[in-house]
Amino acid sequence: MARGAPDWVSMVQVAVTVENVPIIPDPATEYALDTYGSVSTSSATLQTLFSRTVPADRVGILNAIELSCDNYDVAIFEIVVKGVTIVDNETIPESFTKDFPELHLAAAEAVTVKVKSDGSTTINAWCDVSYKEVG
Repeated sequence: MARGAPDWVSMVQVAVTVENVPIIPDPATEYALDTYGSVSTSSATLQTLFSRTVPADRVGILNAIELSCDNYDVAIFEIVVKGVTIVDNETIPESFTKDFPELHLAAAEAVTVKVKSDGSTTINAWCDVSYKEVG
């Protein structure tokens, strides 16, 4: 009976040896983070839905940013990734997803998602960022 696999599956363990010393691979350390944001506001000043700066000992991996709200005529969004403004004070016609397939962020680089209203109408906005950190 195999250990860690069904009986019909053959398992192979690979070991790397350097100068007769086995090197045991370290497992990658991946960090799941709270990447959901929501804001209810009537402010004409940008409010933060999500913000994350990569810590010094990690690499960030961004896959997508999804935006939605309850009043698309009023909500104005801003997305900044690695210092580049992707969406700049724009309305969106409906729920919106911006893909960044496996975009790597170095330490101190950031992802920020913000939203604002017209100053009088209350909006509810949400974002979900497909993001993790490895280190």
